[in-house]
Amino acid sequence: HMVLAYMEDHLKNKQRLEQEWVGLCGYEAEPCATTIAYKAE
Repeated sequence: HMVLAYMEDHLKNKQRLEQEWVGLCGYEAEPCATTIAYKAE
């Protein structure tokens, strides 16, 4: 029921889906992981 309620809420509120998509696109999993890879030793 939780998933169904979540999906129904998104169908009613299109703006929320857009906001969550923008949040997902801006998300970086582990920003420090790449800096270690490029470190010259």
